[in-house]
Amino acid sequence: MHELRYYQTACGYVRSSTSDAIPDTPLIQQSFRIGDYCLNSHHILTRTVIEAERCGKQRKLKRLLHHATSDKRPFDIFVVDAASRLTRDLVKFERIRGRLAEARVTLVVLDPMNIADTAPTWVLLR
Repeated sequence: MHELRYYQTACGYVRSSTSDAIPDTPLIQQSFRIGDYCLNSHHILTRTVIEAERCGKQRKLKRLLHHATSDKRPFDIFVVDAASRLTRDLVKFERIRGRLAEARVTLVVLDPMNIADTAPTWVLLR
């Protein structure tokens, strides 16, 4: 008898840092890690959004969060390689996590490094 499984859909988000010496390499590495996670966790990766612009405005992330928290909720899991790909600001990170949780979207951060380890001190003191 076949086992019935419930698969969840996932969306990956990759972003390069403005300080990356070789701009495309981190994007490719993040994409592979997200793909591997979804494959090994039996999630269906329906989309990977790549934020390659260097201006820091993260327009694609804003659109993605809007879609993720809409009534349609196009995916169940939002996967990032590291918390710093979303923001280095702890308060903003918690806002993003809370917003996704309210919409019943699970945020998965593959590199569990504490965001405080990468954030400048002035961000933590705000």
